[in-house]
Amino acid sequence: MAIARPRTHDRIHDVYLGRIMMMRAGIVPPTQRHPHAVGAREHGRGISWHTPVTSTRVADQTSGKYAGEWPAPSATRSDDDAWVKPWFQACRILLPHAQRDRFMNDEDIKGIWSGVPMPWTDTEQLDRDALARTIRKCVDTGCHGVYVAGTTGEFHAMSEAQFADVIETFVGEMCSHPTIGAQAGCGGFSQRQVCERIRLATGAGCNDIQLPLPGWMPLQDDEILTFFDVVTGRFPGVHLYLYDNAQCGRLIGEPLWMRLLERFPCIAGAKLTDPTPELVRSIIQMRPTFNILGGEPSIVALWPHGVRSIAAWISYAFPRLIGDLWRALEANDVAGIAAGSDKLDIVHTQIKDPMRALGYREGIMDRLMGLASGFLEPTFCRVLPPWRSVDPEHVAMARQEIQIHLGLDHLFE
Repeated sequence: MAIARPRTHDRIHDVYLGRIMMMRAGIVPPTQRHPHAVGAREHGRGISWHTPVTSTRVADQTSGKYAGEWPAPSATRSDDDAWVKPWFQACRILLPHAQRDRFMNDEDIKGIWSGVPMPWTDTEQLDRDALARTIRKCVDTGCHGVYVAGTTGEFHAMSEAQFADVIETFVGEMCSHPTIGAQAGCGGFSQRQVCERIRLATGAGCNDIQLPLPGWMPLQDDEILTFFDVVTGRFPGVHLYLYDNAQCGRLIGEPLWMRLLERFPCIAGAKLTDPTPELVRSIIQMRPTFNILGGEPSIVALWPHGVRSIAAWISYAFPRLIGDLWRALEANDVAGIAAGSDKLDIVHTQIKDPMRALGYREGIMDRLMGLASGFLEPTFCRVLPPWRSVDPEHVAMARQEIQIHLGLDHLFE
């Protein structure tokens, strides 16, 4: 299914951006400079926009096969499929190359990661445009990476058709942000479901996979090792980022972490919900380049132990708050760290706690905060059943508390 691009200018821009990305990956050789390529050196990082007169055949250098024809941009082209389908075909080749090169560099995966929620229509279809706009907004407000289909992203509630829509929209939008990290959550309740979701994600061009343990019945250590044997055997090119969450029935624990890191080099990082400093030190001692994503309540305490990434719902609710705190941590600004920590405490005790009394839990609470600040659009109120959706009256209540305790600077129109 194609992503609609209503304006011809947007379609032409995306085609050019895709060519820039492919030239950077060494897939498409530069040919003829196009007359519309104004400002290309700014947007293309010093690479001029080029285009052949009619079309470009996109070659897969690893197999020698062609991914398809890429039509030359036309101001009169009206059929979006004519350019969107080749766009996705090209991305399936390009993105694994680009991401692999980028994610091998540990410095590039540090920072603030937005695990965005999903916007659903009245008929429980993905609102693709709203998701794409929200990803762009996260990028514009300073996040370093975006991932989808985590807990707030409802991986546990989505059908496979809904998951496929999410991945296609996500990859399509992230192709416009080649310097921003991208991970696809591929959690499921069985090995079969997990592998099918990884197949969909890698087929769309995303090789960086965030993966919790299959849930419901807690796995034993030997079952976890067998599970990763199967996953890494079927998908040898992926980078795995483990989501270690007690909601899966257990935490991995330090002894098993050591076995996993020794056995599976493709495990490149982890999202740890509440890690101890001892666990962090043990992991980093064994794998110095290992990337740990902490939560915003623990980032200040774990910073001295080497944690340099944060998986933050707060980035799509209060991006200024987490951005200021992040910069203070990087600069070792003691006063700035203290001020940011105080604001985080206010968010959790003065704003979120009253909402918990109304029945909001983590995940849905994240959505409520983003709606209350005005960062998220109203379509994000809806949650897939049987989990409760966000009540617009509660959005207004939370917004009032934000204004009282944080001030207008943290509200969006």
